[in-house]
Amino acid sequence: MRIVHSYIPTYDSNHLWKEAIYVQLLSALLAKREFGGIDFFTNKDIKNQILEIGIPYDNINDEILNISNKELFSVFKIKVFKEMNEPFVHIDTDTFIYNHIDFSKVNSALFSHPDIPVPEHMDLHKTASEICAAYPNVEETDYFFKSARISYLDLFDKLTLEHSEFKKKNVRVCEIPNMNIIAVKNYSDFKIASEMALEHYYKNRDTIYNTKNGECYIEQLMIHLNLMEISNDYLNDVRNNKTFLMNGAPVRVVGKYDWPKNKIEYPLTILQNSIYDGVTPKEIKIDNLYYMKTDQDIYVTGHTGKLTQIKSLEDLPNYFDFDFNGISHLSFYKWNDVFQALIIGQIVKMFGKEYVESVFQYYYKNYGSDTSSGEKLYESLTGFKFKKQKTIF
Repeated sequence: MRIVHSYIPTYDSNHLWKEAIYVQLLSALLAKREFGGIDFFTNKDIKNQILEIGIPYDNINDEILNISNKELFSVFKIKVFKEMNEPFVHIDTDTFIYNHIDFSKVNSALFSHPDIPVPEHMDLHKTASEICAAYPNVEETDYFFKSARISYLDLFDKLTLEHSEFKKKNVRVCEIPNMNIIAVKNYSDFKIASEMALEHYYKNRDTIYNTKNGECYIEQLMIHLNLMEISNDYLNDVRNNKTFLMNGAPVRVVGKYDWPKNKIEYPLTILQNSIYDGVTPKEIKIDNLYYMKTDQDIYVTGHTGKLTQIKSLEDLPNYFDFDFNGISHLSFYKWNDVFQALIIGQIVKMFGKEYVESVFQYYYKNYGSDTSSGEKLYESLTGFKFKKQKTIF
């Protein structure tokens, strides 16, 4: 299968921030190590930046996404999906696959994990409307309903006249995938599903673009529903629970933190669903409770993964060669200084210091950028110096 990245930053379509580069660099290096190669889809400006920094992609395509206008980030991904003419694996640039995964047995399409875990006391097989009808007085603070509504249900309801009866009857929150990893065997059906999603998006662009989490709706919900509607193989896989690599998100931080600052409460506790969950403990307890969905709402919930605890900031270098039990998806955590230092440390430990030195020199030469907060933290933990002192004889 062809392994691919695609990315154009929505904050500036002509320039990648240094923090984003470190994340993308580690993701690309790991993919190249585990799968033998990786291609990148972007525009001409970002391509030139990547080439100068030296991220070792096998091919960089700047034709499909030869655009500079700001757009929902998932729209760029979908444009790539609809141009694929072979089985492929798309990895988001903030996702790290530390250990090889055999994708050859994928039937139709396989995704990372369910995007929003459904509380255990609810019937997972009911549609969204049935669940809401069963809990008419649910409070706005309920994490499940709040997340499901913001990401999917409100926008789906607002555009209900655009949807087929099949789609209306098949919105089950537990089945909506997080698409940070996508493995596609039947690329023809996935191409059609992507084209349908883009058509729906451009027809209703103002509404979707200006709605919070519209990017999740158009990619993760609409491609999923389109696939179920046009592909019996995918529909059967969904019904037989064969569309996810993991039962839940591979990384979820527990406790108090302040993003994107480096204020983290130690021990830094990370709950992880894993591709190895079949051979790991099925219950995780902290202080005799099952944890957890948000930093605000600590309540009893199930968890079928691993628990990792970084005892202190000084303990962080011990995790520079940690494989996160197979997969890590940092999402918004990637902007935090501690995770930036961890990423830099993993690049150096696993692949060599020349990569991070190249990143630093690129931004120093082209933008006059000094050492970032994450780089400074890495320096303080290791004694490494990004800015080399000139020797005076």
